[in-house]
Amino acid sequence: MPFVPVKSRIASTQPIPKYGGLRVSVDILHKMVEAINAGAFPMTFDHSALEPLSIRNMKADVVPLGDGEFAVDATFEMDEAQWASVQERFAGYGVPGGMSYTLGVPQIPAADGEPPVVVLAADAA
Repeated sequence: MPFVPVKSRIASTQPIPKYGGLRVSVDILHKMVEAINAGAFPMTFDHSALEPLSIRNMKADVVPLGDGEFAVDATFEMDEAQWASVQERFAGYGVPGGMSYTLGVPQIPAADGEPPVVVLAADAA
């Protein structure tokens, strides 16, 4: 199965109007990069564990944006057929597409002391 190179901006410290101006700290961006580069960042389509994406060689960095803000940029290779399907679905939704993340904070601390899980997903929103 052939793979194609993909580059995507995953997150930034810029306010997210859709979520009331929520901002992610640069510290969180660095934690995302650590998780991505450790291979601990599963990829799915539309935030669904039922739609895993086949990727390899994922690498991320925190980059300055020039306006005092920062972002996480990632490169990876994705199965060519899956990438074509992702692009078709974005087009069907009428959106340019892109990657986003799911970030949550457990309401009850885990009994085993494990840290929260971060999941990366293609998002048509």
